[in-house]
Amino acid sequence: MRNIEKQKIETPLLNNETNLNDQFEEIQNKCSEINLKNRILRYQGILYAFIAIVSIALSRTSVRYCYYFNASEITTLRYLFQFIIMLIIAIYRGENLLGEASDRKILFLRATFGTIGLLTNTISLKMIDPADSASLGSCSIVIVYILSRLILKEKLTLCHLLASFMTLMGVFLISQPSFLVPKIKTNAFNESNGFRKKENFNRIIGNEKKHEVDTIYLINRSIFAIVSSLTGLFSQVCINLAFLHEDVTKVSLIRSTNLLFSFIFQYFLLDIHSNLYSVSGALLILFSVTMILIYKINDQKYVIKYKDYLESKKLIKNEQNDEENYQVENTVKPGLILRILFFKF
Repeated sequence: MRNIEKQKIETPLLNNETNLNDQFEEIQNKCSEINLKNRILRYQGILYAFIAIVSIALSRTSVRYCYYFNASEITTLRYLFQFIIMLIIAIYRGENLLGEASDRKILFLRATFGTIGLLTNTISLKMIDPADSASLGSCSIVIVYILSRLILKEKLTLCHLLASFMTLMGVFLISQPSFLVPKIKTNAFNESNGFRKKENFNRIIGNEKKHEVDTIYLINRSIFAIVSSLTGLFSQVCINLAFLHEDVTKVSLIRSTNLLFSFIFQYFLLDIHSNLYSVSGALLILFSVTMILIYKINDQKYVIKYKDYLESKKLIKNEQNDEENYQVENTVKPGLILRILFFKF
């Protein structure tokens, strides 16, 4: 009888223990799924940035296939798609279509300069290789720092000067001026100088002579123009999403790697073989931009570290209590190399 009673008591306990183990395993599985999801969400900004740079490189490459359309027509098509898609999203979300009254002047200026930038970028893609255009476009971050020093009186460092010099050398190597690098004729530019200048001028003013083509050819080139417009728009959306989920400096650092994808796409899709000068110039510009962005990331850490060091010196002079003196002893003075690199003038 005692054994039967003991079994009756132990059986529910064992069942409860089994249920608890099952519940514990379910909780562990759910926690692992949540942790995996959180890890993915933590890096979604970087993922958006990578998708954006691949899309913009593909958009640049597609422009070279749009022989029948000039730069203004491609730009118009891009903004037409952008207007339709963004209008639908804005109406669906109930947003103010004209923006805040105080921001309209800035929005108008941004739209104007953005249109000019997109138009000139499309023209450059028709005149030079996509990788060279992307390389020269990456100079913008260095130019911003120089203009901020001249106009806004912001301070520069030795890092900025070195990056500016490397960028200038990269631009020279990519543009390959005749007084610096002898011109090498390729199959893409085997026309005479006069004919090429006239053709480039017609591309700029949108007055290219268009020959009669069949419907299939026109549809084919129209598809490339649409692909270029949609991928360019998709890259802009992804880069905005990346800015929402990730630090601006990190996104800009990832964005500068679009040079790599531009070289890859132009090699495999356009059969354009860049010479050593162009590749060297692109690497110089990429390295200078990367150096500026890394400096920007570490600058804030250095400023905090240096402020802590200065505060620690004040604490020593004021002879604070032992707890504060313990913190002072653990404060490290910034090295000489760091002070030289981060010295602003």
